Amino acid sequence: DKSKELILSVQAALDTGFRHIDDAEMYRNEVACGQAIREWLSRSGTKREDLFITNKVYEVDRGCGAVCEELLEKTGLEYFDLFLIHSVCTRDGKPFKTSPREAWEQMMALAKTGKVKSIGVSNWRIADLESIKDLKIQPSCNQVEAHPCLQQVGLLQYCRKRDILVTRNFIAGSPVEAPLLAAAERTGHTVGQVLLRWAYQTGRVPLTTSSKPERMKEYLAIFGFELTP
Repeated sequence: DKSKELILSVQAALDTGFRHIDDAEMYRNEVACGQAIREWLSRSGTKREDLFITNKVYEVDRGCGAVCEELLEKTGLEYFDLFLIHSVCTRDGKPFKTSPREAWEQMMALAKTGKVKSIGVSNWRIADLESIKDLKIQPSCNQVEAHPCLQQVGLLQYCRKRDILVTRNFIAGSPVEAPLLAAAERTGHTVGQVLLRWAYQTGRVPLTTSSKPERMKEYLAIFGFELTP
């Protein structure tokens, strides 16, 4: 049962020491994820404010606020620490009827309700960010795919100038080329650790996923070494 597997994986991550859980409307697992979080909080005695829970709206045409309320109800949580617009286009690359600017205006209104602590975006390009640069509230972060073979330096520099934190997805199957293997061998760490350390060391906040407790521990152990040119 996939729901049971997810519950066990989320709780194993929390037991290992992770405190940030990243979910999304698109993943369609908010019920199981919320159950895992609530059960773990009850079992561990940890306070809700000691966790950082992110969720994302994908179907912006349904209304960012409406989707957020639906996700909160399904997860059984009172608020999200971070709420993102998942994408500016549909899965087939077509734009939503709601423009990025209109969607962001909905997010700004949502931020005033207390249902989300912070708002941001995901997979936004410079042009998308430019379309909202005159608005009062700016994204706290932009979550994008990035790895040594897809660094998106221009986007990173743009976000830094605008004080937009770049969070980096750890995509399964990211290219493993000779330099990565060499760095792993030189530092005595795994390729996965090298990729996460690269993100951290270059000013990106790394996000990762795994269902294996031993790998979760491995991913947390990236702060005892540095990568060098």
